[in-house]
Amino acid sequence: MPRADSSYIRYLFLLIFLLHLTSEAGCARGKPSAICGNGILEPGEECDGTDIGESTCSSLGYPDSPAVPGCTSKCKLSLVPCGEPCSDECTPEVTECDGNTVMTCTDDGGCARWTESEDCAAKGLVCDESLGAAICTDHCSDTCPSEGKTQCANEVVQECRPIGNGCLGWRDAENCANQDMLCSDGRCVCPPDQCTKGRKRCTSDRSQLEECLLQINGCTAWEVQDDCSVRDEICVGDATNAACSPKCDNFCTEEGQTRCSGDVLQTCTEDASGCPAWTDTRDCSTSGMACSSGSCVCRPV
Repeated sequence: MPRADSSYIRYLFLLIFLLHLTSEAGCARGKPSAICGNGILEPGEECDGTDIGESTCSSLGYPDSPAVPGCTSKCKLSLVPCGEPCSDECTPEVTECDGNTVMTCTDDGGCARWTESEDCAAKGLVCDESLGAAICTDHCSDTCPSEGKTQCANEVVQECRPIGNGCLGWRDAENCANQDMLCSDGRCVCPPDQCTKGRKRCTSDRSQLEECLLQINGCTAWEVQDDCSVRDEICVGDATNAACSPKCDNFCTEEGQTRCSGDVLQTCTEDASGCPAWTDTRDCSTSGMACSSGSCVCRPV
């Protein structure tokens, strides 16, 4: 048998290799891609509609949740039903324009999210929200006076901005509630009842000491600075200055309360150390009277 030429053999191997690659590429091209939104869980998707496969809240890190994970419009699992915190982007059922696309606020895996609902441009129309709800029409109108103006919508600051369709519209700019603030005159402001920085007070049960501190939002708020109870102490003082102190002797509970100690009338008042204590206020016997039920009374004849 004649010996094959080496260049011929190399050519033959190269041809087989190229045919193999072509075959693999053809298979890859022929493989169907996942279609998000058809309700069928397919490779590349975490879920699709109500089809979440074998996923459970327990298997995803929420062992105590009896709920089942949700599924977003992008076929990604949502853990909001399991207990994961959620920040809504919008109010459900509300519509607005994003350029010339009508956006609708819908429940997307447990959170309110903006989703595309109608493409006005594809119909040769523009998106307009001047009548309240966003619709496709032949022209749009401004829904706010001038760019940069602000207003309050509950505790949300809204700003007048171009919305991509040639018109101006109100858009959420800042949620004051997220900063423990209020919205007033189109801006976030501190609550009117905020405390005075540096003041200290006791909690109602006198177990903890609170101090009025400046917050990151520029407002002040009461924060617990010391737990007196862990040292078997009590918080004493008034609304401007307070401190933890060893438990008071002769302790009483309600300022102004009275009682009798023999014929001596005692009143619950704050002593020099700031403790609520029984203080002798009147010796009923000096006026020929007796002390009874927390007051001086005439002696029986």
